[in-house]
Amino acid sequence: MQKWKVLYFLVFVGALILTASLTTDKGMTSTLRSVLLSRDSLLKLRNISSSSTAAYIERIKSSPTAAYIKRIGSDIKDQISRYTSGEENKLIGNNGVVLSWNRYGDLTTLFGWRPKDLQESFLSDYKSPCFLIDAKLFCLPFFFLAGMPQSGTEDIWSKITQHHHVATSNRDPHWWTRHIRADVNLRAYSFQLTRDLRNHLRFAEKSSHLRTVKEMIVGDGSYSTFCDNLLWEKSKDVDRGPGTFQMIKSILPKAKFIISLREPANRLYSEYLDSSHLKPKTADAYHSIVTKAKQSLADCISEIGVRRCALSATINKTTGTEDLPRIQLSLYTVFIQEFLKHFPRDQLFVVRMEDWYSGCKDILPQLFKFLELDPLPKASINPICEKRRQTVINQSNVTAGLQLAATKHMVRNFLAPYNQQLADILEDPLFLWSDVA
Repeated sequence: MQKWKVLYFLVFVGALILTASLTTDKGMTSTLRSVLLSRDSLLKLRNISSSSTAAYIERIKSSPTAAYIKRIGSDIKDQISRYTSGEENKLIGNNGVVLSWNRYGDLTTLFGWRPKDLQESFLSDYKSPCFLIDAKLFCLPFFFLAGMPQSGTEDIWSKITQHHHVATSNRDPHWWTRHIRADVNLRAYSFQLTRDLRNHLRFAEKSSHLRTVKEMIVGDGSYSTFCDNLLWEKSKDVDRGPGTFQMIKSILPKAKFIISLREPANRLYSEYLDSSHLKPKTADAYHSIVTKAKQSLADCISEIGVRRCALSATINKTTGTEDLPRIQLSLYTVFIQEFLKHFPRDQLFVVRMEDWYSGCKDILPQLFKFLELDPLPKASINPICEKRRQTVINQSNVTAGLQLAATKHMVRNFLAPYNQQLADILEDPLFLWSDVA
């Protein structure tokens, strides 16, 4: 049976090589790399013996197009060997292995915990995923509030946490995307999230409110959970992850996500004004550098595809564009698709920042319902939404003025196809942002 698998696959590859040999040098290399190194192609080999794999490698190298193959042969061999050997990837910290993941990007350990063991330790009488270590309570998020920079997550968080069943904590620990790589362990992260809940428990144990406290939910308000994939860069193969959502799914498969998005052209300009390294702060200077950023992203997409360009945290460094606005973060559709690969649609609530600021009194009750919280009366909702917006106003916002109409038009035209994809995925034309100035 294995011989037939090898034969069929070699015929498939042979046809591709014949087709590619009729193309240009660049096209040939690109075609073979994208096909031979794709996840689907490598998965076909996962049950083939190592001897068959070696024969496959040699067959490719001896083909008429060996000159082209030689350039990528070692990369192919390395990735095929990793898929067939079951070798694990590991992130090593100061105190040993931080986490490890298998050939499919699924976590196998997280600071010494196996995902299944951690899930089985969750306490059934707590609504949040809580567990005990040395008789002390630790909790992981019941929900995540995330999005993009300058998209209103701070204000949404400040109002969600006004519900008496939402535990307050450090809003944005950025653990899953950043501090996990800095060796901040699971215990420290969960301890930080549980501080408010533990305070409530301390008083509830002396009263009749213990059950009510156990119904409280713990959240993580790090915007980066949606758009940062720093650990993803540790993998040699873009398709093996682990991406942020895949890591969270391994530990918290029932987690709920609230994602705040903003009209992309306005968000990008706001991020530019808020950044400390992009100078000078003028509308004309912004037009110049965002034009370069747009062209750089277009070139990147043409070369390696939209997914790699959006998810690669180091794309600005590798393309020499560190001093350009992060226009790749405007490819919202890529990040939503990454989420939907690992979580069902009903665990996602997407809100437009523009709608939030104009309709908090309608949206906040929907968010509470999504989080399975008791509804609050209008008499409680209205004062919460009427509180001053939680946002940081940078002096640059005042001195630079509005972005040029030509700049906004250019960015919107470039991103229009991706916004259309987003609207199609979410089945909501509002994510075309045609109603936003």
